[in-house]
Amino acid sequence: IERIASLREDTIKWEGFGEETFMVSVDGTHCPIMEPRCDPSSKWYSHKFNGPGLAYELAIAIHRDKVVWINGPFPASTHDITIFRSKDNPADGLMARIPYGKRAVGDSGYGGEPEKVAITRRGDDAETKKFKARVKSRHENFNGRLKNFRILLLPFRHGTDKHKEVFESCCICMQHEIESGHGLFDV
Repeated sequence: IERIASLREDTIKWEGFGEETFMVSVDGTHCPIMEPRCDPSSKWYSHKFNGPGLAYELAIAIHRDKVVWINGPFPASTHDITIFRSKDNPADGLMARIPYGKRAVGDSGYGGEPEKVAITRRGDDAETKKFKARVKSRHENFNGRLKNFRILLLPFRHGTDKHKEVFESCCICMQHEIESGHGLFDV
């Protein structure tokens, strides 16, 4: 796991964006854990599986099959928009990486940042709605593939530091699988 995780710098890179307005899809995913004994709290609670968990933020390039951002872990009760904004250190967050005039595509949880994230809105035309739906579906497909790794599907009991290493290793394996001919569908 440590060796695979050490490939992160070479595999998960924020690069290769052209002139496209919509750069990446962004979404959070939760992974179940055993509640930390030294820090029992409701902050670990995930509404997705009704138990303790960790949240991660992922960004996938829209116009190529590439994971370009992993951020986490955070307690599962942390909202996606809070992770996106990176209140602790805004310069290190995903929001700071999206240049002026560019957008990510996300679900309604990112509605508070209309300058940085495009969500499906009532006034969108049919073609725009279809594009955003395909982008979000493609991202959910990637998140679903991640859950094929049983270690991310079952409650993890080895601590949050080790979980980060495992999660990143699974993302790296998925990226290599995508590059080996099992790509995501086109938008």
